[in-house]
Amino acid sequence: MPVVAGVGGNGAIQTATVIIRAIALGELEFSSAWKAIVKQVLVNICIALAAGGLIAVAGGIWKGNPAFGAVLACALIFNLGLMAGFAGAVIPLLLKALKFDPALGSGIIVTASPRFRLFVVSRARDNVSQLLGIMNNLGRRRWPRLPL
Repeated sequence: MPVVAGVGGNGAIQTATVIIRAIALGELEFSSAWKAIVKQVLVNICIALAAGGLIAVAGGIWKGNPAFGAVLACALIFNLGLMAGFAGAVIPLLLKALKFDPALGSGIIVTASPRFRLFVVSRARDNVSQLLGIMNNLGRRRWPRLPL
C-alpha cells in the first residue's frame, strides 16, 4: 500500500504540473476549470487502468492469488485515477483563487495528500471492520462487566 500511495503522489504532482503550466501560460481560466479537472481525472484514470491491469496480473502471478492482484489494481485505480487526479487539478486552482502562487504551494500539499488519504481510508476501513465484527459477535459473546 505505500507503493500505491507513492504512485498516487507522483500522479498528483504530474497533474498539478500540467495545471500550473496552463495557468502560467494563460490557457486556463476559472471559467474552464471544471473542463480541465475532468480531463485530468480521465487521463489519470486511463493511466491507472493500464498500470492497474499490469499490477493485477503481476500480483496474481506473484502471490498465486488473483484476488490480491485485483485489490492492488482497485487501490491503484482509486488512488491514482480518482483521488490523485482530482487533488492534482484542484489544489493549484484553489491556491490561485486564494491569491497564492500555485507553483510554490502545490507541490507540498499534493505530495502530502495521498498519505493523508491513505491514512483516512485505512482508519475508516478499520473502524468499519471493527463495527461489523462487533455486530456479528453481539449474540455470541458476553461482554465483561466494568468494576464500579
